[in-house]
Amino acid sequence: MKLKLFYSLTVLVAACLSVHAESVLVARPGTANATTVQQAIDSLPVGRTFIGTVKPVGEFKLEKGLKLPDYTRLDLSEARLVLADGVKAPLIANTDPESGNRHIEIVGGVIDGNKKGQGAGDFHGILLVRTAQVRITDLDVVNCSGDGIRLNGKGKHTRDVQLRNLRLVNNNRCGLNVMWAERNIFVSDIYATGNKELGIRSDHSEGLYQNICANSNKGHGIFIRNIFGGTYNNLTASRNGGMGIHVQGMVCSRGCNWGAHNNSTQEPGKHADIFFDGNDTLSYGVSKKTVLNNITAGPYKQYGPASERTAVAFGEGVRDGLQINNLLELENE
Repeated sequence: MKLKLFYSLTVLVAACLSVHAESVLVARPGTANATTVQQAIDSLPVGRTFIGTVKPVGEFKLEKGLKLPDYTRLDLSEARLVLADGVKAPLIANTDPESGNRHIEIVGGVIDGNKKGQGAGDFHGILLVRTAQVRITDLDVVNCSGDGIRLNGKGKHTRDVQLRNLRLVNNNRCGLNVMWAERNIFVSDIYATGNKELGIRSDHSEGLYQNICANSNKGHGIFIRNIFGGTYNNLTASRNGGMGIHVQGMVCSRGCNWGAHNNSTQEPGKHADIFFDGNDTLSYGVSKKTVLNNITAGPYKQYGPASERTAVAFGEGVRDGLQINNLLELENE
């Protein structure tokens, strides 16, 4: 197994030339563990204002979670990280969850939380708290005892996050959970399946979600909770155990091209494919001042047996605050 460490520093001089520095570390057989990877991360220049890259190659068993400081890229495009039994910690976290970090990137590969080996508790695959200027792309996050990926502003506005091309599979809570004062979040090309609680939980404002597929999660597929200024386009939620799409408090927002079919599989006849919740106890209140276009919901035989209670349901007082254009509700054939 190999472990590569790259870092580059560009120095601008009068002639507009640049100087680059690069080094490589190799992990010998039998040393491919968390200590090896963390040592490589810690070997990056302290106080840097450029991105330093650590690239593990092969499969690494982590006896402790990794901690990423500012200006760090973890390139897993040729690696698989597996949490060892009994670690009871996130696989990857930022170093300063109170003051926050910035410029953290996690790219490619597989993160495996080994949830059967962790016992009781919720231990996330990636946990970034108050971390701005984040990029997480081209990654599989599987088998975590908590969320696959959890981003938490912890009540402090935390901006500029891009999440792209992610597979979130068989995690014990949410596949993806973005929450509590995260802002200006771009989420695209996400597939969530087999997650126990929720496929996708969007619990923050000022987000753009597009090309999201929540299929066959044990709980609800997609939960849009207590948001303003959000955009949600091209959502697909099918065969989930609970609701396909659950909306609670969607304010001054917009969305288009939603499809939800054959949900409520855990308790057939209990849940609608799409439910606009009338609960107004959250900070932004009931859904209002929101425009949605092109929604299709209800049973269709190609998805399997009909299981939903109804295609779309509205809680008390919700429908009046929504402008919905082109709503097609299918019926059982």
